[in-house]
Amino acid sequence: MSGRALAPGDPHHRLSFWLLVLCMVAITHGSLYPWTFREPWGGWLRGWHHLWGWWSRPLWTSTGDVVGNVLLFIPQGMLAWRVSMGWRCGLMPRFVAVVVLSLVFAWALQVAQIWLPTRSAAISDVVWNALGLVIGFAVHRGAARPIAWLSQRLKSRNLLGYSVATFWLLLLWWPLLPLLDRRMLGSAWHRVRDVSGWEPVSALLACLALLVVLHLLRPLRGRLLVGFTLIVVAHLGSFFFVQKAGAVANVSSNTLGWGLALVLGFVSWQLDQPTANRVLLFAAILGALLSALSPFAWSAAPTQALLLPFASLFTEPRVAHSAAFLWQAFWVLALLIGAQRQGWHLPTAAVLLTLLVAAIEWLQRWIPGQQADVTPLLLPALCAWLLLRLAHRQQRLGLIV
Repeated sequence: MSGRALAPGDPHHRLSFWLLVLCMVAITHGSLYPWTFREPWGGWLRGWHHLWGWWSRPLWTSTGDVVGNVLLFIPQGMLAWRVSMGWRCGLMPRFVAVVVLSLVFAWALQVAQIWLPTRSAAISDVVWNALGLVIGFAVHRGAARPIAWLSQRLKSRNLLGYSVATFWLLLLWWPLLPLLDRRMLGSAWHRVRDVSGWEPVSALLACLALLVVLHLLRPLRGRLLVGFTLIVVAHLGSFFFVQKAGAVANVSSNTLGWGLALVLGFVSWQLDQPTANRVLLFAAILGALLSALSPFAWSAAPTQALLLPFASLFTEPRVAHSAAFLWQAFWVLALLIGAQRQGWHLPTAAVLLTLLVAAIEWLQRWIPGQQADVTPLLLPALCAWLLLRLAHRQQRLGLIV
């Protein structure tokens, strides 16, 4: 694809830019996870000298660390180069500008790691990032077809189905921290094969979540193959991402639940649309209640509710709390979609769902393992706004009447 085709204003250029932004956000998250900043031992000056002491440490730390740092910046290089193709400047100034800006970004992340006790800031990582960046420059043409494919999906009538399926996959990969380790791969393979430790509630939740996704993918051709592919890709999260939380921790339950969901999804596809929509709403209600009220036990004394929005996301265990919040968002979104397809006015459904969420959060004060929080009360309004924005976009593109 030529530089002219990627001139400013071209939809592919704009998409490449936002993909670059998402890529940088992902790199920042991976570099600064778990976001527990503290004063470095010995002071920041000692950490600063340690960062620049590349001559006293080997450039090659470990295979996983080096490969990870290289791979991390290949997408960055591909997307940054494609975005720069719209700049009005010569080839060499463009190359220098992209390299300098990208390496400043990589260096800034290493500086921030000085305040992360679990990370080791090293300028050698920037060297391997630079290698990944140059590789990305060299293979940037390989991104043309995927970006064009993604552009078409963003203009699809089934954008909602694609979006919810992507959200579901990201939840299963949370906290999106990749790690290349041979022992971890072996352990993941063992967990995928072993289905002896499955739990009924976890398996049912996995089944209901995928059933919601499969319903939204109903209009696709080859939807059975798409469903099977989703399961395979979801399982890959067990191999390449670390510190699983929530429902994804029980791989055996997921395996059984997803298999059952694929069977039920195939059956629901044979139903007429109104009946299938009722199945969607039922799956969303059951999944939301199971997620919120398990383990179905009651304590004698209520716990204190968190009254500050988003406070739970900054308390330990941070991964588990953030995963629980995102799964709540998934079920709220599924409930609103189900209500909308039953003919409910979306703002009205959001108000009623907010009242239901408030009641559930109040009950969670007496449920062991649950934390009453005001943050989920914001989810119905946010999800309804997203659905309205999506409907407006599709109407503007002429995809719906």
